[in-house]
Amino acid sequence: MINGYSSIMITKLDILSNIGKLKILLANGEYKEVEGWTEDISGARSFDELPEAAQNYIKFIEEYLEVPVSWIGVGPERDAIIQKI
Repeated sequence: MINGYSSIMITKLDILSNIGKLKILLANGEYKEVEGWTEDISGARSFDELPEAAQNYIKFIEEYLEVPVSWIGVGPERDAIIQKI
């Protein structure tokens, strides 16, 4: 709200695979723990192709920041990106 963002991009989502539970720092040392995923997501090219846990991770970020995620980087290749909006 302060910076007037209309959307954000999440990069390197693929490196969060196989970590287990993910901790998201909210504020002042407060964390939100969410389920991780084990699937290789580098081949996903649509939001629906992501594992449910990865989708929930993105949805949580959108809800918490109150800003939609428009692009998601899922791998090192140039075309390894999902356009969500």
